[in-house]
Amino acid sequence: MAIKEWISIISTVITAFAAIISLIYAQKGINVSNKQFLFDRRFKLYQTLLQMKNTFKENSAILQQEGKRPFSGYSDDFLFFWMCNNPYLQSVQCAKDLNGELQTQYLLKRAELVDLADSFQFLFSKLETRVAVDFIKKYVQVLDVLRRCYICTESHKKSNEQLPNHAKASEDALDKQMEEIRNKGHYYESVEEMKRALKSSEWIELVMQMKKNLTLG
Repeated sequence: MAIKEWISIISTVITAFAAIISLIYAQKGINVSNKQFLFDRRFKLYQTLLQMKNTFKENSAILQQEGKRPFSGYSDDFLFFWMCNNPYLQSVQCAKDLNGELQTQYLLKRAELVDLADSFQFLFSKLETRVAVDFIKKYVQVLDVLRRCYICTESHKKSNEQLPNHAKASEDALDKQMEEIRNKGHYYESVEEMKRALKSSEWIELVMQMKKNLTLG
C-alpha cells in the first residue's frame, strides 16, 4: 500500500476520532446545561415556597378569624398588601382593584402561581409534594378572597356616595356580603389548612428533601 494511501487512511481515522470526541464533549455540555436548567427551576420553586411560607407566618395572626370582625386598622386591602410582601409577589401588591392594567398583572401572576404549584410534581417527581401544592393553591384562594372583599368595599363606598342617607346600604349589610364572599371562597378553611400544613411532618420532610435535591450532581 502506497504511503499516500496510508496517510489518507490515518487522516480519515483521526478525523473520525476527533468527531467522536467532539460529540462526547457536546453531549456532556448538554447534560451539564440540562442539570443547570433543572437546578435553576428547582431553586426558584424552593425559594418561592419559603418566601410564601414566611409571608404567611408573619401575617397569619392578623388574618380574619371566623365570626370575628377584622382587627382595627387591618382592612382587606391592608391584608392583601402584606400577603404579597415578598420578592415573588411584590409586583402585585397594589393590584387589588379592577383597573385594567393592574387586573391583568394580578391575573398573570395568579396563573403563574398555579402553574408553579403544578410544576412541583415534575421538578421533584420523587418527592411527596402534595402539601406544598395545596399550600400554594390555598394561598391563591386567600388572595382572591381578600381582593374580592376589597373590590366589594370600594363598590359599597362609591354606591353610598351617590345615594341619599335613607337609601345608603348599612355597614351590617356590607359585613354580611363580605362574609358570603369569604365563605364561598373557602377563606377560613384555607387559612386554617395552611396553618396546619406548616406544622405538619409532611411539610418538614418535604422542605428537607427539596434542599437535598438542590444539587447539580
